[in-house]
Amino acid sequence: MKRISSIVLSISALLMIHQPSLAKDTSDANNAFGFKMLSTLKKDSKADNLFISPLSISQVMKMAMNGAAGKTLQQMASVLQLDGTDPASINKQDQQMLAAITTPNASFVKMFKENGGGDPTFKLRVANSLWGNKNIVFAPDFISTCQNSYKAMVKSADFSKPQTVTEINSWTSKQTEGKIPTIIQKLRESDLLVLINATYFKAPWEDKFEKQETKQMPFHATSGSTPKVSMMHRHARLGYQENGNFQAVRLPYADRSNAMYVLLPKESKNVDAILASMSGQTYRNLTGNFEQKLGDLYLPKFKFDYSKKLEEALQKLGMIDAFSSKDADFSKMIKTGPRPFVGSVIHKSYVDVNEEGTEAAAVTAMMMVGSGMPRPEQPFQMKVDRPFLFIIANETTNSILFMGIVGDPTKDKFED
Repeated sequence: MKRISSIVLSISALLMIHQPSLAKDTSDANNAFGFKMLSTLKKDSKADNLFISPLSISQVMKMAMNGAAGKTLQQMASVLQLDGTDPASINKQDQQMLAAITTPNASFVKMFKENGGGDPTFKLRVANSLWGNKNIVFAPDFISTCQNSYKAMVKSADFSKPQTVTEINSWTSKQTEGKIPTIIQKLRESDLLVLINATYFKAPWEDKFEKQETKQMPFHATSGSTPKVSMMHRHARLGYQENGNFQAVRLPYADRSNAMYVLLPKESKNVDAILASMSGQTYRNLTGNFEQKLGDLYLPKFKFDYSKKLEEALQKLGMIDAFSSKDADFSKMIKTGPRPFVGSVIHKSYVDVNEEGTEAAAVTAMMMVGSGMPRPEQPFQMKVDRPFLFIIANETTNSILFMGIVGDPTKDKFED
C-alpha cells in the first residue's frame, strides 16, 4: 500500500547565550507574522526556493517571551503581531490551538481503519524542548510555563561536554523522523539555554495525482532558465478561485482537517505582490472564497531542504533589544546568574510534495453529492509553470503550519 504523499517538517532553535487586554486571535497573528517573515526573507535571499514554519518559529519566540520583560517583551510581541497581548493570554490560546491541531480527526481514523487502511498515515507533531546549562538556576515560573503551556521537555545539561550536542541533535532527528538530523554544531560553557521546536507533518492527499499523468514540462524559473520538471496533472473538481493578482487552488489532505493552498501569480504579477497584500484578515478571506470548479491543474513535484539564520530578519521586523547584551531584558528567565540575550535563531526545514496517496483517499473520493442536472460552466486551467507560493494549513484552527516559495522545482538544497 502506498503511504506517503507529502512530508513536511521544520525546526527552529533559539539559542540564548551569555556575554557581559484582550488577546488577538493567535492563529490570525501567527499567519500575519508568517507572511511578514517570508516576505522579509525573500527580499534578501539568493535561494530559488524558501520554506518556513511560522508555527515553529513563533513557538520558540513565545516560550522565550515568558522570560522577557519591558521593551524586550513589547518588541517580541509586536513582531509576532500580538501587540498589547499579555503572555498569559498568549500561552492559553496557544495551548488550546496546539491541542486542536494535533488531535486526529476521529471520523478520518475510523473510516481509514474500516476500509482496510490499517493505521492512518497522517501525522502532525509539534514538540518543544528546553535545554538549560546545569550551572544556571532558572526562574521556576518560566520553566513551569514552558512545560505546562508548550509541553516542553526540560533538561539540565552539561554544556561543556560534546555529548550534550549529540543528545540535542538526537532529539531533533527523532522528532523529525530523521529528516533534520542536526540543529546545532557546538555549545560553549558560557551558553545558557537552547529552546527548540520541531514541527513534523505527514499526510496523504484526499485525491492523489495519478503517476501516469506526470509529464516532463518546462518551468520558467526565477533565474530566467526553463528547466524541465516533473509536472503532475489532475482533471477534477477542485476548490478554486481567481482574481486580478493570482489563481489559487485548494488541495485537501485525507484527514479533512488540513489542506495545501497553491497561489500562482498572474503573468503580469509576482510572488512579492501576493505577499505584500497578505495579512491575517486577507488570508482568512482567501480561505473562505474557494468554490468547487471543474478544471485542469498542473503542479510540479518538488523536494528541498532550506536553512536560514533568522537574527537579521527578526531585527528588521522590530525585535532589536533581545539580541543586545546591553539592552536585552530576560529578567523573568533566570533566577540567579548572568544576563541572557538571544545569540542566534536557527531555522531548518524540509518539504516533499509528490503524487502519492493512500486507499483512504480513494474511499473519501468516492463520496458523491447531487442531485439535479449540473449547470454549464467554463473549466479552469491552472498551469503552475512559474514561481509560486504555497501554504500548508490546519483548517480547523485556520493556522498556517508551513509556507514557502518555489522558484525552481529542480533545486533541492538551500542555505541562506
